[in-house]
Amino acid sequence: MYALKIILKHIKNFKFNFFFLIISSFLSSAFNALSVVSLIPIVSLILGSEIDPKIINLLNKFVDIDFKQFTQNNYIALFISLFIFAGLLKILNDYFIIKIRVRILSLYLKETLESFFLSNWHFFYMNDIGKISNSVYKELDKVGGSIMATLQLISNIFLISVIIWIPFLISYQVTFSSLLAIVLLLLPIKIINYYFYRIGKKITSETNIFTTIFFYGATLYKNITANAGNYKTINEIHNSYKKINVFEVAKKVLNSSISEFLKIFGILFVFIIFGISVKFGLDLPESTAILYSFIRIFPHINNTVEMKNALETLKPGYELIEDLKLKSKNKNKNENWGNYRFNNIENNIKLENVSYSYPNGNVAIKNINLEIKKGEMIALVGKSGSGKSTILDLISGLNICSSGKILIDEKNLYSYDKKSFLEKIGYVDSNINLFPYSIKKNVKIFSPDCDDKELLDAYKFANLDNNLIDIEEENLTFEAHEGSTFSSGQKQRICIARAMIKKPKIIILDEATNYLDDTNEINILENLKRLKYKNTILFATHKKSILKYFDRVFYIKDGQIDKVE
Repeated sequence: MYALKIILKHIKNFKFNFFFLIISSFLSSAFNALSVVSLIPIVSLILGSEIDPKIINLLNKFVDIDFKQFTQNNYIALFISLFIFAGLLKILNDYFIIKIRVRILSLYLKETLESFFLSNWHFFYMNDIGKISNSVYKELDKVGGSIMATLQLISNIFLISVIIWIPFLISYQVTFSSLLAIVLLLLPIKIINYYFYRIGKKITSETNIFTTIFFYGATLYKNITANAGNYKTINEIHNSYKKINVFEVAKKVLNSSISEFLKIFGILFVFIIFGISVKFGLDLPESTAILYSFIRIFPHINNTVEMKNALETLKPGYELIEDLKLKSKNKNKNENWGNYRFNNIENNIKLENVSYSYPNGNVAIKNINLEIKKGEMIALVGKSGSGKSTILDLISGLNICSSGKILIDEKNLYSYDKKSFLEKIGYVDSNINLFPYSIKKNVKIFSPDCDDKELLDAYKFANLDNNLIDIEEENLTFEAHEGSTFSSGQKQRICIARAMIKKPKIIILDEATNYLDDTNEINILENLKRLKYKNTILFATHKKSILKYFDRVFYIKDGQIDKVE
């Protein structure tokens, strides 16, 4: 069982909570069992018959009281007390189930996030972002439901197993026959479980499609509006949602059918119990106690059936997340970095016969040979798709060479510790999306320990407008997510400030000034020139007007170096 596998994996982190879950399940069922026993004297006294001495002896095993002196009211008070205690313990039991579920799901989320965000960046590049987002937002909740269902099943096993021994003590023939009737009557539900899994798989699949269409519809809204595609997009999203509803209706109908079946089953079971009791010559008090035992057990049987169905319905969500986690691990299988700590470039960066092919097999660059000296400010120039971004991604450690070597001070790049190397990289590309936080938090998000002076220096380097800083001072919770509040140029300068606050040793800017006006672009290039003697700066661009700022220019064409100036 997949959810049990998750629970067992993390059980060491909450073993005390799990222990108390088992104890509360046992005690709740024990008090329920005692309430069953205490019901027999009540029925006997109501009927004016003698109380079976075996029942008195059984009660005396748990409580040292002279039950022979008990009146009908005393037994009723005992029954109510045991019933209330059983209910309170069940509430405590549910509390531990919820607490364990929350803790396990938190650990599973962290494990999933680590799989995704510590993978090679190609994992996000090669997989649908909408599908990944849906797996975190919605499918993860399904995993939480699976964990809850499994914990309920574990609790139900204890509750049923403790209560059931009372009817066996009263009459094993009646109890065994009654259980056999339950199994036969619940057999059709077992068959329905198969359809729950299939429906769950369809819901998961259609939900991924819906999330993806909505995600990209929101992302491309400006383009959609400009092309008068609003209603077409609305229809696409709405039609996708209607498909989900078809399967949701089927799931609800199946659930409702099972629920109604169980109600009918409950009524039939009353007649079955008394019919079997008459056949085996069981008295009314004992028959009532057996019936009451099954009444106390039946909600847990009902819950067990519901939880089993839930596990089948929710399983596809778990399978989706595990499939994505496996893909993220596969993206890391060729990454074998070393343990040498990286501090700075002493002499140069060299690429020797470096080639790289995309995961789909297409060749991006081939046999690249170049040397970048410490303190140089170099530009890579070429058309879109020429390979300049691939070269920068290789140098920044985002990609692994298909062949050839990247050397830093004659040491293979991959012999360094990856984390220490990336900490010294200041990387900005043309992506200008921001986190939904304040400007300050956006700039400091990768460098949270930076002080206010370092923050202001980063603002100054990126030439952030005074009006943006004023907004920051007025409202620290101002949200800087993509929207109409900031211009594209302002957002790009925030991204540059975010990279520069790290005080990187290697600055990599990949089309990182595309959205800037001429004045801001020149200011940032001038600021880069002042840093170049202490830093190594690599800049990809297609703008020939700014090439005068660079020490050398490498022209890239069809994945190779065409010329150097």
